[in-house]
Amino acid sequence: MKLRRPIAALTATALAMTGAAFGAAAAAQAAPGLETAYVPGDEIRPSTAETESSVYNEWHFGPGTGRTQSVALQARNGVELEAGVDTQIIRGNGNDVDPAADGTSVEELIAGLGVAASDTSRLSYQVGIRVDTDGDGVWEPGEGWSTLRAPVADPAGNWTTSQPIGALAKNASLPLADLLAELAAVAEAEGPVYPISFGFLASKPAAGTLVSSFTAEGVTTRFSAAPAVAAELPASLDFVGAAQIRPNEDSYAGWHDGAAAGGSYASVVGARGAIDGLEVTGKAQILNGFADEDFLPNALARAAGARIVATGEAWAQFPVFWYQDGVPGAQFTTIRAQVPASGVLAEAEAWISSKDLPGITANTGASLEAILAAIGDHDLIGYGVFVDEGRTATITSIAFDGAQTDFARAASPAPESGRAPLSEIANPSTGAEETAVYNDWHFDPDHGNADGSVTQARNGLAIAAGGDALVLRGNGNDQAIGAATTPIAELAASLGVVASSTEKLSYQIPVRVDTDGDAAWQAGEGWTTLRAPAADPEGDWTTSQAIPGSSFGANARAPLAELVDALGPNAYPIGAGFLVAKSAEDVLVSSFTADGATTRFFAEPAAPAPAGDPLAEQLALDGIRPDESSYPGWHNGVAPDDARLGGIAEATGEHGAVLGLEISGKYQLLNGFAPEDVLVNAASRAAELVVDADGPVWAQIPVHYYPEGSLAPQFTTLRALVPESGSLAEASSWITSRALPGIAANAEASLDEIVAALGDHDVIGYGVFVDAEQTATVRTIAFDGTATDLTRAGIPPFENPFEDIAEDTKFGTEILWMAEQGLTTGFRQADGTTRFDGARKVTREAVAAFLYRIAAPEGYTAPATSPFADVDPGDQFYTEISWMHEAGLSTGTKQADGTRTFAPKSTMSREAFAAFMYRMEAPTGYTAPKASPFADVRTSHRFYKQIAWMYESGLSTGTRQGAGKKPIYQPLSKLTRQATAAFLFRSDQLFSD
Repeated sequence: MKLRRPIAALTATALAMTGAAFGAAAAAQAAPGLETAYVPGDEIRPSTAETESSVYNEWHFGPGTGRTQSVALQARNGVELEAGVDTQIIRGNGNDVDPAADGTSVEELIAGLGVAASDTSRLSYQVGIRVDTDGDGVWEPGEGWSTLRAPVADPAGNWTTSQPIGALAKNASLPLADLLAELAAVAEAEGPVYPISFGFLASKPAAGTLVSSFTAEGVTTRFSAAPAVAAELPASLDFVGAAQIRPNEDSYAGWHDGAAAGGSYASVVGARGAIDGLEVTGKAQILNGFADEDFLPNALARAAGARIVATGEAWAQFPVFWYQDGVPGAQFTTIRAQVPASGVLAEAEAWISSKDLPGITANTGASLEAILAAIGDHDLIGYGVFVDEGRTATITSIAFDGAQTDFARAASPAPESGRAPLSEIANPSTGAEETAVYNDWHFDPDHGNADGSVTQARNGLAIAAGGDALVLRGNGNDQAIGAATTPIAELAASLGVVASSTEKLSYQIPVRVDTDGDAAWQAGEGWTTLRAPAADPEGDWTTSQAIPGSSFGANARAPLAELVDALGPNAYPIGAGFLVAKSAEDVLVSSFTADGATTRFFAEPAAPAPAGDPLAEQLALDGIRPDESSYPGWHNGVAPDDARLGGIAEATGEHGAVLGLEISGKYQLLNGFAPEDVLVNAASRAAELVVDADGPVWAQIPVHYYPEGSLAPQFTTLRALVPESGSLAEASSWITSRALPGIAANAEASLDEIVAALGDHDVIGYGVFVDAEQTATVRTIAFDGTATDLTRAGIPPFENPFEDIAEDTKFGTEILWMAEQGLTTGFRQADGTTRFDGARKVTREAVAAFLYRIAAPEGYTAPATSPFADVDPGDQFYTEISWMHEAGLSTGTKQADGTRTFAPKSTMSREAFAAFMYRMEAPTGYTAPKASPFADVRTSHRFYKQIAWMYESGLSTGTRQGAGKKPIYQPLSKLTRQATAAFLFRSDQLFSD
């Protein structure tokens, strides 16, 4: 604000101010350096003659008859005044209360007036003045005042007084210079003249008049709210393809082409539905228009922060509505800048406006700051890119104000290969249930497995003859468009199936159509399932439903390309699968491939079971079957009718020793497993096989394997020539009798390669093979913990150790058997010979020793405390006697003090021996006969049952007594050593396993 300068001191220069100069000042609206205030229409105070003084120094409506006290309309860039009535809008400067409040002179005030309006023909400036007649700086009643008026359209012309002042009469009209001179004279004659208000009067305009702003005393007051600044857009990241861009501006909001005609745009499609960008050929404007309620007020400055990734010649484009002072309504222009190589618009060399702006010619380069200053208050109504006629650019992305739109999209992650055994395939019964599991492997509700016609095979899903099964998996597009990007045609080309038969098998691709292109599914939008025979996917495909807007009805058949074209760019595959429809034969489906991922419909092959426990076994020639009439166990695997069938025989040595089995080819010596004993996925253990042999012999591992697409298991034999060490871990190579994937029959390969080619399999046996016209001797075969010995040690002739026993001696055979079995060593004589002394009575401790050696378990340990009072630990036969007690063969004799004695040195009675043998060998529940078999043993005898059992079992025949008489047993007689031998020999013959 300038210092107060009374009119009396006006200089000659000021008095000489011309109308042209005043007009130039008046036209400088909101020039740089001016302050700006905002007073919307609802903040202009109404007044009456009585109330005006209270609001005088605020913007207010002047009182007076016929003058309105409101505006007709608040516009974005000012107030619209009512037509046909007077409207006066003024504001005091404070001098009405205190002449010293504002030091601006009348001359200075008038020189700085300005107004921006749509029509100034009925507008006039208003400057209220007062005269401090007595010069005391205080207003008193009767001191002069007036309102000075001049047409806004000609402020350099005549000004008019509203009241007489000095020599000027009321309504006096005179040029500004003359007016200022008269006011100077008043100041000289009467006292200082002060301006107290300024404003304008609209005198009954014929039409509504827009007044945007008023300038006085260096302040421009805009009759509108302060320009709003839009909040930043919410951070977002969206993909927009060509299908989501409307071709015209029939609807402005959203992505569309804003050019009238001539250009084009299309998504650049890569592999698996990847979008490499939007190729735009000019003339085209790809714009994201805002809805009216979403315009961004005064946000053009943010254009400098935008980033556009593009190749080719593209322009950033920002359409704007701007509100020019004095011009009713919004003006439109588009602000553009050529996209720099960096894509960052802050680095753009220049900006242009498609329409003239104040001080900026259309399509002339200017800074963004200059354009912002020229347009002032505005709304940003969208953003995008422009490609001029004859130019092409590929747009990858546009980022503006926190929102990023990608026109490029990587292919969705390739689905992963995996497994889906029957137990993991859902079996929904309704559409609602299917929706919940759609993106998992499942049966279609109308072609499910409620009847159990689909079962789990080792290598896939087995669909019984006549069964009807549709198995599929969604790709996520049913939930969110774009979850999977592979187009229909590319997905169809990727389909594959491994099955035992494709005669009744068809591919299925369910499709949905985003009819309105809004990238969201709406009720009523179209869908269909495309089907083609798996045996001929290059042929016609069939629709399950009509394709809207096309000639293809339900069950229409046509090449896939025609159906895809009819479905249009907004059709998306939502899954893929297969249908087996009532095949005349069983069908096995092992795997299905779609979009680069293969799903196998069986579990991961089981890991091999741990190796078996160590086991040693002996195999004799008579334990080998000559053919495979029964597979489990050792047998010859060459067919009996094979003309080249060889043979097998024992290779013998001294004393009947078997040095191995001599095999002449062609011959397979195999140990087959029962079905429940096969070794699952254990072919790799072939390397653990060890064969001790002489001559050319092959290790052999027969295998059942389960190739995909095979209803029945397949058979092959793995072989490797046994190396010198016998360890197959050192075998140089292996062969397979049947061709495997990537391995020809009988072609050399590593065991690892063969195992990988087998896949899921069972080892069903092991053994050796000797080829035709070859001979080998095999001594041992060891596999999976079991070592099989094909040899047998020779048995030297038994030499009689007893000087007193010959084979023709009574009980000589039985006694020599005892010696051969190690049950007795006899009695060493002084002369170095050994005697058995068969007639000698046997002691109880000796019998305990004999029985212990026959029946006690290996490793038996005697207790620390003796069960018998007369047998101490450490006695010669303590262990044997203790075992007799623990085995229940002897309870001893109970003594008066409660202890029991064994009487080890006592001789054994025949009745007591019968008790021992009965307890060791008699069957449970034996019932003795009612009539005794012996003449000297009554049925009431305490050991009758045991003695009767001895007779009935054949252990004892007793002593004959002549014709017609029963034999006698002599139960109380003492048992001789030779009789003991006889009883034990007979027991071995009768009861040994």
